[in-house]
Amino acid sequence: MKNRQNVNIIFRTILGITLAMSLLLTPANAETDSTKDQFLFPVYKVSNTDGVIYGLFYYESEFDSDKTWQWTALRQTTGYDAWTFVEGIEIAPKWEFHSEVTWSNTSEPFFGNGNSTQVSDQASIARDLFDGYLGAYYSFTDQWKAVVRWVLKSRQERVSDNDDQRYFSDETTSGPSLGVIYDSRDTRINSTDGSYLSQKMTFFGDGTALDVDWRHFIPVGESTLALRGVLGHSLQDNPSYLQQYHLGSFTLFRGADINRFLGESLVAAQVEYRMPFIDPVYLTWFSEWGQVADDIRVDDLHWSYGLGLHYRIGMGTSSMRMDIGQMDGEGTTMYLSFDQVF
Repeated sequence: MKNRQNVNIIFRTILGITLAMSLLLTPANAETDSTKDQFLFPVYKVSNTDGVIYGLFYYESEFDSDKTWQWTALRQTTGYDAWTFVEGIEIAPKWEFHSEVTWSNTSEPFFGNGNSTQVSDQASIARDLFDGYLGAYYSFTDQWKAVVRWVLKSRQERVSDNDDQRYFSDETTSGPSLGVIYDSRDTRINSTDGSYLSQKMTFFGDGTALDVDWRHFIPVGESTLALRGVLGHSLQDNPSYLQQYHLGSFTLFRGADINRFLGESLVAAQVEYRMPFIDPVYLTWFSEWGQVADDIRVDDLHWSYGLGLHYRIGMGTSSMRMDIGQMDGEGTTMYLSFDQVF
């Protein structure tokens, strides 16, 4: 009980700092501002696995800087999801604040551990989840940044809602994350040119994780060819649930269900071709490969492919997406979300 109280205190602190810093994006005396995009959208979706999902999505971004604030509040059949993200707040010369907070008490799908689990083995786990960080960027140059974060993750299963069955131990883990970013993209979200490379190590109390994320964008007339490679590896034997990697989401491997595969290491690659259709709607063709394993390997890659419709919002600083994907040997999956996948 004391551990959960400490988590709640830290959660409220991180959330409070994030919301307070996000208010710096909007001057109190500004009724309208032509230098930024501001949108509030309703969200509604009917899903075979999650039932009816509805809520709100808010987006705010300045045109002449990296200042961005987003939040989402959703109601599902099994509970609630809330998420907020802010970045680009200058706190000192060359230093910028950024933070992200996710809270959820919905049920999550679980198919088993490993790269060869069957979709028919799906279970639904009722749990309370918190995942967040406070961080700062230090800019060496216009393209090179150092990243410092404090990460906190917490997960407790509601055993009484799971027919008195426990799938994973309750856990809370936290620690520093240090990394370096190279970024030559023309824009942060709807990138059409340039490259991005993030390398970071996260030091939890009982383990260390190494992550690499590479992205490259090639303009092809008015279209864009987007490439991405992702590596993740836990540097400990038998890492806990929160320190393992998931394959299957609206940003990575869209042909599979959320959390379709779970393992100690992750290898994934994505290729997207984004082309204008009817302004401001874009068509996207994508193909993705990925696998989880005990270590970094590419001997059993899954393949996912599909088509997307992207509606660019305002001046194009964000977009609404509908992606329909197909995974090898399994059914079709549809994701509705905001911003580009990468």
